[in-house]
Amino acid sequence: MRPLNLEQKGLLAISVPLIIQMVLIVILIAILLDQRSNYLHEAKIREVARLAALTPKALLRCGQACVFVNLVDNPQGAKRAFESTAHLQEVANKLNQAAEGDEVLSAHTSRIDAAIRSLIQEFTQYSNEVTRPNRQIGGLDKEGMRRRLNSATDTMLAEASAIAMLENGDNQKWGHTLYSVETIIALIFVGMVLTILNSLGTAFFFNRDIRKRLDAICQNVLRISQHKSLLAPIGGQDELTALDLRFHKMARALNQASNEKKNFTELLEDQLRNPLIEFKAAVAQLLVKEANNLTDQGRDRLAGANQAAQRLIALLSELIDIENLQSGSLVLRKAEMKPADLVNQSIALLKEMALVKGCEIKTEISDNTVVTADFDRLLRVTNNLLANAIKFSHSASPIIVGYTSTTESSDHRVLKFFVQNQGKIIPEEMQEKIFQRYEQVDQKSDTKKQSGTGLGLFICKEIVEAHGGEIWVESTSAAGTTFYFTVPE
Repeated sequence: MRPLNLEQKGLLAISVPLIIQMVLIVILIAILLDQRSNYLHEAKIREVARLAALTPKALLRCGQACVFVNLVDNPQGAKRAFESTAHLQEVANKLNQAAEGDEVLSAHTSRIDAAIRSLIQEFTQYSNEVTRPNRQIGGLDKEGMRRRLNSATDTMLAEASAIAMLENGDNQKWGHTLYSVETIIALIFVGMVLTILNSLGTAFFFNRDIRKRLDAICQNVLRISQHKSLLAPIGGQDELTALDLRFHKMARALNQASNEKKNFTELLEDQLRNPLIEFKAAVAQLLVKEANNLTDQGRDRLAGANQAAQRLIALLSELIDIENLQSGSLVLRKAEMKPADLVNQSIALLKEMALVKGCEIKTEISDNTVVTADFDRLLRVTNNLLANAIKFSHSASPIIVGYTSTTESSDHRVLKFFVQNQGKIIPEEMQEKIFQRYEQVDQKSDTKKQSGTGLGLFICKEIVEAHGGEIWVESTSAAGTTFYFTVPE
């Protein structure tokens, strides 16, 4: 049997309870229609039985009217006799109408109707005879009339009794049909149980099958970011399986691309940056040793070549550092260090640059603090921040470099470094973007005037975060621009 895909499984999980509920609804409707039919039939029997129960009373009224006519010879007696027979006939008509549509009841009411007609005929004949002038009662066939009256009365009463028995039997049957109510309750209970079981089954399916495999895919995403090998492919033949297979294929392609990128980075370092460093050293040596033997044009060209080589080496170094940081191959060499040494060495390296700009560098440091960090990497951060402060500072304005020890929580202390200058303000919308790759406040003017690459702050951010710290900037026209970064103590 071919395995179901995810769409088919979901459709099955929805359609099965729907079909069950539809079947239960159809059964319930059939039971309710049957109950309605039984109820209407029972109501018909009750109505016929009620009317049949009126026939003895109507018959008695006819008998009383006939006796009254015989005893009292007046028009009132004849009218009373006529009304009693008409009432008896009306009862018979109502019986026939009430029983219409039911074969059994119609048979009983037809016999009652025939008996009533016979009785009415006898009563009418008797009334006519006793009210006729010069009547002769003795001329009536009293014995024959008695037999016919008794026969018709017995028939009418027997049929009325039969209808009453049908009513009693139907009541008992109606009582027995209460099982249908129990059936309805049982069906509702079964439907609820099946719905609950289906819900639990669906939850089990998603939690144990889909959720488990989705977790495996999510773990693979995390493992790729951590440069770890992926988990084994998940089983099944649905959409999740196809997604996982494509993900493994993509991961292999990414690993291949990462290896090629790493090889390219090594090529840049070995075949381009190192020769450039040697070239720059040779040019610098020529400028020193052969300064007196070179013409002004020669010295200018060598100085230009030296600066171009320096910029190209800096760019290649930044690219190589970024690749090493993001690939995880850059290992921090942490050791105990004094932050004061870090600040002082950065100032010493950039002192000449500050003198050319006319900026005075001030410090706010404490010699007693010691932290564990990679001195060379943090020196790269402070050098970059201090160099940017000098580049973008107003001429002859002071630059303040220092650090303070602060407490972020009850058991976590950090060392917060800062570099402050008075110069170009960084807009608020750019204060987060400048830490992204190739982002600058004004890329056209900054790149042209300051020869920036837009990679320095990005590298600073990667180094600081590798230490477990944070880096940010605050820039206002009143307080100037201050870069901060933290290092856990």
